[in-house]
Amino acid sequence: MIKKLNSSNFKSTLENSSKPCVVKFYSRDCYLCRGLVPVFESIAYKYASRLNFYMVDSIEEEALSEPYLDGGVPTIQVFYKDIPAVLIEYPEDPNQVSGYSRDYLDQWLYFYLVSYSVIKDGIKND
Repeated sequence: MIKKLNSSNFKSTLENSSKPCVVKFYSRDCYLCRGLVPVFESIAYKYASRLNFYMVDSIEEEALSEPYLDGGVPTIQVFYKDIPAVLIEYPEDPNQVSGYSRDYLDQWLYFYLVSYSVIKDGIKND
């Protein structure tokens, strides 16, 4: 369900996606990144029909990750094609286990999907 991307498939995967893509930039050594695994998997399962979910190891893919990191890992970005559409900001009051809580991600993704639908439908109707 959540696929790993690297510099050889990142751009083409996002460009060719029929749905917006949520990309988690992480590091295996980061305890918040490890804590985020079940949260991200749960959100990916919930939104699988409307969004594609990916992850990028920011240590293995440092050059790829650097432009997208919000001060470090974990960072979650939503892309439309290969264009960053939304940075899901790191919470002001982070969850101590994962940084991002499930509710926090759920609210961001729901808001994004509503906005995306309005824009997409507006373009079709113009």
